[in-house]
Formats: sequence, C-alpha cells, structure tokens
Amino acid sequence: MPYTQVQAPKPLVGAFASPWPGTVEVRVADRLVASVSRAMTYGRLAAALSAAPISRRLATGCLVKFASNSAPPTTGKAALYGPDGVIDILSWTDTTWVSSQTWRPEGLVRGYHGGAFGPAAAIGCSFVVLDDALVPADFDPSLMGLPIEWAAAPSAVPDVETRVEAGFSGRAALPWSPCHLRARRVQNGIQVSWVRRASGDGDSWALPDVPQPIAAEFGRHPASHNRSAGPYLSLSSR
Repeated sequence: MPYTQVQAPKPLVGAFASPWPGTVEVRVADRLVASVSRAMTYGRLAAALSAAPISRRLATGCLVKFASNSAPPTTGKAALYGPDGVIDILSWTDTTWVSSQTWRPEGLVRGYHGGAFGPAAAIGCSFVVLDDALVPADFDPSLMGLPIEWAAAPSAVPDVETRVEAGFSGRAALPWSPCHLRARRVQNGIQVSWVRRASGDGDSWALPDVPQPIAAEFGRHPASHNRSAGPYLSLSSR
C-alpha cells in the first residue's frame, strides 16, 4: 500500500477496461515501468461523503457504484480520488449489496492518507480498491514532485494507447507531525521540545526507536507562536 512503503515509496499503478484486454503495459518516456495483469476494482461515490473524524470505526458507510458487476471485497482499503488527486484513504469491514452495481462498504475508518480529519468527498469521486491489482511502478526518484506523462496500452494491442499526466509526491516518506509539544522557561529564554513521529510503520512495538526520516530535510519542522495581537515568534528546527 502506498502509505506503508515508507523507505522507498513508489506510485501504485492500476488500469481498468471492460472487457479486460489482457496485460496492460505502462510506460514513462517509452520506458516500461509496470505491467498490470488484471483490472483494478474501481467505482465512483453514488452519494457524497461528509467530513469525519479519523482513526475510529464509524457507524456510517458510503455508497459506491462500481464499474463492473463483480462484487467488491468484503473488507479492504480504498483511495478516494478527486480532480486534484487523492482526497483520503479509508478502510471498511463489511459490504452490503444495494442494487445493480451499487454496494455500501460499512464500518469505515477514515484518515489513512494523513491529516487531522477525513475530508468531505463529493458525489462522483473515484473509489479505487487498494489490492494486488495495483502494482508498484519501477519509478525514478528524480521524477518525484514533477508532472509525469504515463502511457498505458494492452501488450497485445500496443497502438491502442491511453495517456495520463500525474505527478508523484512521495508523501508516504514524510513523518507524521510532532506531538506532545512542551515549553519551559530557562535562563536564556524558552526551551521548546516535542516527540518526533515516524512515517506509516513507526508504531511497531518491535522497533527500539522511531525510525529516522529517509532524508534529512524531512526532519525539519517549522513552528510559530501566536499572541492575540499576532505572531511574534517563528522558527525552524530539527
């Protein structure tokens, strides 16, 4: 999953077509970066999803109309996509058939994409199940943060090509924001401390300490202090 590959994050690539044409080859600048062997499970929200708290099981579900007649997995995780990219990643514990190709994933947990809350998602947002139908791309890290043109075509019919422009930020490598901020007065001023947090796999009890970020600049945190009259302290520290 994209949020667990924290040491060397790679974009996950998926494809969908009905009928499925067989293996789809994905290229960047004529270089083969992924081969997709089966169609991803894909749909769109049939009803808007309200903003919600994260890291807790919600009593509500969401309504999804899938692009194929096959049933979605009973449990799993999915990415919600809007015009500007990923809105949120959620999980569910059960699915209920509603009608035709419409299902209701239930027992949602929001916020796997990071952030203080699960953002609202409009009707029509893409819903992509995160399973082994998506494959990690053989990605050049020097392209991270740049607009990239991806070309996909069935290996049996290479002339039938679809092109999409999409960048990859490598956000999975970023640590979570610091927590437990403390400040105390010392002789020369105010000493500020906090607890550093890691990326997606930093909660493992098997780890002796929170892993260091993969790049030194990821360990820098801006901080500001505000009075009612406006900010009077701003700093950046590691």
